[in-house]
Amino acid sequence: MAFSKRRKAENGAKMNRLYVVESGSTTTGGKADHRLPVRGADIENFARAIAAKIGAGSGGNSFGKDAWIGELAKDMQAHRGTSVVLAGRQQSAAVHSLAFAMNQALGNIGKTITYSEAVEFTPANHQGDIASLRDLVKDIDAGKVNLLVFVETNPMFNAPADLAFDADRMNKVDLRVHFGPYVDETAMHCHWHIPESNYLEAWSDVRYSDGTISIVQPLIAPLYVTKSAHEFLGPFADTPSATGYEIVQGYWKTQHAGADFDVWWRRSLHSGFMENTGGNLKPASARGAAAGSATAAANAGEIEILFRPDPNILDGRFANNGWLQELPKPITMLTWENAALVSFALAERLKIVSGDQVNIESNGRKLTLPIWITAGLPENSVVLYTGYGHKKYGPQRHRRRLGHVFDPYQQRS
Repeated sequence: MAFSKRRKAENGAKMNRLYVVESGSTTTGGKADHRLPVRGADIENFARAIAAKIGAGSGGNSFGKDAWIGELAKDMQAHRGTSVVLAGRQQSAAVHSLAFAMNQALGNIGKTITYSEAVEFTPANHQGDIASLRDLVKDIDAGKVNLLVFVETNPMFNAPADLAFDADRMNKVDLRVHFGPYVDETAMHCHWHIPESNYLEAWSDVRYSDGTISIVQPLIAPLYVTKSAHEFLGPFADTPSATGYEIVQGYWKTQHAGADFDVWWRRSLHSGFMENTGGNLKPASARGAAAGSATAAANAGEIEILFRPDPNILDGRFANNGWLQELPKPITMLTWENAALVSFALAERLKIVSGDQVNIESNGRKLTLPIWITAGLPENSVVLYTGYGHKKYGPQRHRRRLGHVFDPYQQRS
């Protein structure tokens, strides 16, 4: 909202400017005053070139586009403390570290950008969820896993293809339990499937990015025989019969000890948030070094494949939502479809048009997809949205017990 207000030059105020460098076509890029399409393989070298130009890094410009980078760096330096550099979620740790270094060099930290304690769980090995999943696959193959519990996850559909998280590997585990809203690909290869309550039926707690904590209250009672994540995990924490309300309230009793707990709890429920939990800001420091040499320049003529979560159904978890399927995707306006997005320049070079079926092959794996020509893409990039291709994604809240599926919709009285 604040950004939109400054996009209007009213009452003598100067309109802000937006620079976007991206490898896909986004609505944010569509609003930019200056936009540069860059292959995903070249983003880090671009970030290093900008950082070096404003004194936030060393080295020269191995990226090119000297005039574009020069003007951007000049504008950034002219707005120290009133600018902000943001790195996309898909970018590497190096790019995020470079963005931090640039904000620090420009004096933006504490003014236009602040940092708080991370809300998301950080894997113990600090290498990301994929590294942890690889370790799990190794343990399964070694016969070290006797019980495997899946909580709101579907690795048989969305795990990296090179891990081969398939039925043969699943069958190596003696007992497999799945918890989630759908009988999906992973649930179909488990002995037990526990149906998950909708978030409008469950008690929980959440934390905003500034640290403010709120209690999630259910809008309605569960319509079917389902469990919340807290209730499902309760038996693992020696609270097998506790309700979601008892689990959530019990935790906060340990965090707010005292005779005034009941008053504090009811006030928190009434207000919608817990008092004095916001402003959880901390001094910022880079977790990864922004220094180091630029990565080797990728072959400019080589076509890269960029995998991105679908803007409507994400990684496929919302594929059963017909309303989202009907919603036209940003930029492409596609509905109920998935396509390989290519630039006008690449389509002209390959002599293809939108709707043509093409084979896309990488590392021995091949897909046949229709082409959709999209404005604003780098010439040698192909964007593939993930999330489509489900083989098992049935009605919600089925219960599967040892090979038999019970339908709670039919059990309702």
